Amino acid sequence: MPDVFRYTEAQKQALAAAGGAAVHLLLYGGSRSGKSFALCCALVVRALKSPGSRHAVVRRYFSAVHASTAKARGCSASRTAPRSG
Repeated sequence: MPDVFRYTEAQKQALAAAGGAAVHLLLYGGSRSGKSFALCCALVVRALKSPGSRHAVVRRYFSAVHASTAKARGCSASRTAPRSG
């Protein structure tokens, strides 16, 4: 099967950090640099390893979550949090 995508070196470092003992993780970089994609991949792997667990991708505005995560192949987003204000 051909590779669908290849992680960048920065994404490989982020995935290694996400799999480590860190409690908090901050990724930085330009827009469309793959930060959200790398963390979504890590989140899916973590969820598959822990049946019954729950995970969330959170942003201040739903449109930001949709723009950065829902368009990735195999990802979907649903609005479950109440609107504020």
